[in-house]
Amino acid sequence: MALADAVIDGQQADMEQRRAQLQTLETSLRPQALVLSFADPVEPLRAALGDAGRLLGLRFASPERGTLVEIAAHSTSRTISQQHARQLVGQLGCLPLPVSSQPGLLLRRVLAPWLLEAMLLLEEGASADAIEQAALAFGCPQGPLAIAEGWGLSHCLALFERLSNSVEQGRTSLLAPKRRRWKTGKTRSAKLSADQGDRLLLSLLNSAVRACRQGIVSDADMLDAALVLAGYFPPFRGGPLCHARETGHAAIVQRLRELSNDLGPRF
Repeated sequence: MALADAVIDGQQADMEQRRAQLQTLETSLRPQALVLSFADPVEPLRAALGDAGRLLGLRFASPERGTLVEIAAHSTSRTISQQHARQLVGQLGCLPLPVSSQPGLLLRRVLAPWLLEAMLLLEEGASADAIEQAALAFGCPQGPLAIAEGWGLSHCLALFERLSNSVEQGRTSLLAPKRRRWKTGKTRSAKLSADQGDRLLLSLLNSAVRACRQGIVSDADMLDAALVLAGYFPPFRGGPLCHARETGHAAIVQRLRELSNDLGPRF
């Protein structure tokens, strides 16, 4: 520990236990050593460290792709620590994405409304296959339900509470196995309607704009690159904000107003 350039906190314990462990470990660290934590967000860990300037959040955006790593800075993170963290990520063969420390960081914060809207469509009677095919037809490498499946439902609960009923009932999968039919009283559509497709796409575009305005990432181009490189948005569409510009902001705003009037303020 005394020779380490960085310590990565990957504990699954609750925040109190994480703080106690880091407080103990810090006494062994070199003054310039980094503390990189998977905690989301990292602010609650600052009080555990005598030198909170060395603390940064860390998240591998898409482990199966291994291309992008979010590095989350908080209000007292040192600039030199952020530079060293980016160098370390580069040595791992990954691309560093500097973001501000917010729940969900950038990628999961942007994607959460998309996943939630997919779950709402599922509950309203759309089939899982129809939801996934709509995303794939748009060009996404994977659909929102497949992403939620990969994250795990218990982890998704940290982003939105809408999935709590499914998990409490013992459900561990969002996607029906092949050739298995849903046994339910609802009629499940084989293909999404145009309105349902708009709900999925615009929930994502709207969330991307919100994240950019909140300053979670430095600029729109960085956000677009992050969503594409992490494998969540079609590369040929240039990213969600690029796609919104090409589609036309006025048309999107008008459609969002219509959806908001029909379905509520989430749009």
